[in-house]
Amino acid sequence: MREYDPPEQAAARRRARGRRLTLGGAVLAATGLFGLLFTQVLDLVWLDPVAEATGPLALISLALGVAAFGWGFQLIRSARRTG
Repeated sequence: MREYDPPEQAAARRRARGRRLTLGGAVLAATGLFGLLFTQVLDLVWLDPVAEATGPLALISLALGVAAFGWGFQLIRSARRTG
């Protein structure tokens, strides 16, 4: 059985988790954007086979980064409301 956590401590833990998710999401989204730009450069210099392989990976990275950033932001907002 878990010990009692004061509401302030629980809110601080949620805020910290939200900050980690937001930072990780921002880094992942930036990596995805860089990947998309890199894919476009590869297309311009006629390296289509490499660009075809990196394009979907960059989109997945961008989507996951945006989702993690949004989730982290929501955690921070909910912790501020309740804490």
